[in-house]
Amino acid sequence: MATREAAVNAVLHGNEYDSDKRFKACFENTGTALVITITDQGKGLDPETLPDPLAPENLLRGTGRGIS
Repeated sequence: MATREAAVNAVLHGNEYDSDKRFKACFENTGTALVITITDQGKGLDPETLPDPLAPENLLRGTGRGIS
């Protein structure tokens, strides 16, 4: 579910539905964990500008839970 959400976010927010842009999914088995990395061709973001998902006013929001 988390991988699907990351892929959807890459297309929707990162690439802004631009059909000329792609996203990449990499899967790595470290022997003790499965590491999944999703990258897109978007302009990027500054994590410092994102609202704190753990702030009381954001706890019940249905979106914005993917970065903490």
